[in-house]
Amino acid sequence: MENFRNGEHSPLLRHMSIDETNPRSFKLSGRHVPVRLGALLVILVCLGLMFSMQEDQDGFIVPIERASEHYIEVDEGIFLWYRIWGNRKSGVPVLFVHGGPGQAVVDYENGNKRFFDASELFVIEVDQRGTGRSKPSVRDDLHNMELYDDISVDLISKDFEVIRKQLGIDQWIVWGGSFGSTISLSYGVLFPERCLALILRGIYLDTVAEVGSVYSRQAFRNNKKRLQQFQVLFQLANDYNRKTDGSSLDPDDALALMQVYESMIREGRKDAIWNWFAFENNLMEERPEMLLDPSKIDESRMPEAQSVAYFELRLWLHASLEKPTNILQRVNRLSDTPVFMCQGLRDEVCPSANARRLAKELKDVGTPLTAHFINSGHEDTDPVMQRCLQRSIQEFLEQM
Repeated sequence: MENFRNGEHSPLLRHMSIDETNPRSFKLSGRHVPVRLGALLVILVCLGLMFSMQEDQDGFIVPIERASEHYIEVDEGIFLWYRIWGNRKSGVPVLFVHGGPGQAVVDYENGNKRFFDASELFVIEVDQRGTGRSKPSVRDDLHNMELYDDISVDLISKDFEVIRKQLGIDQWIVWGGSFGSTISLSYGVLFPERCLALILRGIYLDTVAEVGSVYSRQAFRNNKKRLQQFQVLFQLANDYNRKTDGSSLDPDDALALMQVYESMIREGRKDAIWNWFAFENNLMEERPEMLLDPSKIDESRMPEAQSVAYFELRLWLHASLEKPTNILQRVNRLSDTPVFMCQGLRDEVCPSANARRLAKELKDVGTPLTAHFINSGHEDTDPVMQRCLQRSIQEFLEQM
C-alpha cells in the first residue's frame, strides 16, 4: 500500500532485493522435453521461468527463509542488524520488536511466519543495539557491555526511527511482546504519528513494582517451587555480598539483589550469568524439556545468557534508579493509535495486573483498545496466545 511507504519507488528499496545479495540461477537440466510437444511448450516453459525470475527480482513476495539482511549505523561505531521479508511492493509494514532484554531475532527461530502473512505484510525484524548480530554484540564478547552503559528504552526506540527512515516507510504496525511490549509502547508515545497500530503481548511497564513482583522472596511466599528457585538465585548474591561488603542482603530488596548481580556479571562470573538467565527462563517456560538447571551451565547458550543477563539488569536498574521510563504517564499520546493486547492469565513474568493498569489508562485517554485476557502463559508459543495474536493482526488488517 503506497500510502504507508513513501519510499516505495525509491532507488534504495529497489536496491534491497534478496536476489541481489543472494542471486539464483534458473536452468532446465536433467529433464527431457519430448519433441512431440513441439516448440510451443518449450517457449511457454521458458517464459514461465522468466516471469518467475522477474517476480523474485522485483521482490513481490519474499518468504522469511530468504529474508535479506542489512546493517545500519545508528551511533558512532554502533551498527544495527536487521532483515526484511514479505510483500515489499504492497504489503503493510510491520516492525517486530524482540523481547528480553538481550534476546535477538535468531532466538525466535523464524517463528514469526506463524503471525505474519508474507503476501499481506512487509516485515522488518531488528536486533536491538548490542544484541544478536548487531555490532559490537555482547553475545560475541562480554566486554562489549561497556559500550552500552547508557542504554535505555527510549534510546532503543529512537534506533528504530533510523531504520524506518532508511527504508522510506511512512507508518508501520509495531509488534512486541514481554520487554518488546515496553519498547513498543515507548516507540508509540515518542512517535505516535508513525504507528498504524500497536500489537502487544505480555505487558511490562518498566516499573519498580514489577521488578519487586518477580525478584523478591515475598513474591513467591505461596509457591514452594518458585520459592526454591528464588532461593538459589538469592543465595549466590548473598554469599557474594557477605564476602565483599560484610553484610547480608534483604531477600525482599529486589533492587539490591539486581545491583549485586550486575556487579558479578561485570566481573565476568559465569555462574552469576547462568543463574540469572536460568531463573528468568524457568519462570517463563511451561515446556518441561526447555527448563534449565541453574547448577549446570550449557556453554552453547552462554552467548545468549550473557546478553540477556547484562541487558536485563542494566535496563531495569536504569529505569528503576536512574531515569524512570514513565510509560503510563505518557499514554495520552496514544489516544488515536489502535492498540491490540493479548495478556496471559498464567503469565508469571508479566502478571496480568500490569496489562489491566495499561488498559485502564488507555481507555481513559480514548485509545481504540482491543484487550484479550486469555488462559495462556507468557510465551507466544502457547497455542492460546498464538491464536490471540493471529486474530489481533487479522482484525486490524480487516479494519484498514
